[in-house]
This record gives sequence, C-alpha cells and structure tokens, in this order.
Amino acid sequence: MRYLTPLILIFAVALFVAGCGGAKERVAVPEAAPAWVNTPPTAVDAIYAVGAANVGANPVLA
Repeated sequence: MRYLTPLILIFAVALFVAGCGGAKERVAVPEAAPAWVNTPPTAVDAIYAVGAANVGANPVLA
C-alpha cells in the first residue's frame, strides 16, 4: 500500500499530460470565403479576429 499511492499518482499525472498534448490541425480557407476573411478590418480602438474551425457535420458546434 505504501508504494501503490505514489504509483497511481504518477500514472494519473502521466495520463493527464499525454491527453493534453497533440498537434493542432490548420484549417484551409474555403475558396468561397468572403473578402474580410483574408483581409480582416483594422482599427485603432478595436481588435478584430478571423478564424475557421473544422468541427465536422455538427451545426451546433460550428
């Protein structure tokens, strides 16, 4: 029992670290994208961001 608790803790931390890693996939901009996707607006008093996500066929996550 003395060695079991640290062993379980080490295993849990290793599993957590392994689950958080991974390469992020880049999503290509579709050909029919609006002009502001490739050239986002700029302003001194605002921040604009444009992004795309590949979430599959689920429209709720889109």
